[in-house]
Amino acid sequence: MTSTPRYLVLVREAIDAPPEPQLAHGLTVRFWRPTTARPLSPGASVFRSVAWSAYHALHIFRNRELGAVLIQDGDKVVSQLVVFPPYYAFPYMREDDVQIGYVATDPQYRGRGLARTTTSLALRRWSKPGRRIFYIADEANVASLNVAMPLGFSKFGVASHRNVPFLPRGLGRYQLVTGEI
Repeated sequence: MTSTPRYLVLVREAIDAPPEPQLAHGLTVRFWRPTTARPLSPGASVFRSVAWSAYHALHIFRNRELGAVLIQDGDKVVSQLVVFPPYYAFPYMREDDVQIGYVATDPQYRGRGLARTTTSLALRRWSKPGRRIFYIADEANVASLNVAMPLGFSKFGVASHRNVPFLPRGLGRYQLVTGEI
């Protein structure tokens, strides 16, 4: 019998941004925000990118802060993350909060600090007074927690994910089981 995964919900008050990270030679940073000309996030799956852009266009997201940070080696996206505004899946977020998610690095580029770099760049770009920035990781995902914790994130609570029957996982919601409510 498998147990339901539990997720650590981490938070960082956006009072100060971390120092500017240094990139290895040949790597470049790109920021993406949805526009009419570029509605889909480069590097993300088409399904996810279409869903995020639709949520943005339909104002399902409660603010206009959807975006992504990408690190590229030439034209290849080698590390990325998405910054999400609050919506129904994260009921504990306030109107102006954002959440860092879908942090991913190409396996050939792992071990170089790129996930921490994209996260640090997101903190620099999306921090502003009074804003909380969230980061959710499966509590067994030590690598992900090792990205967030050194950047000033602290435990907000523990959540479970509840799927909506017959719909993709992303249409479920995270429910806090411990922590702030």
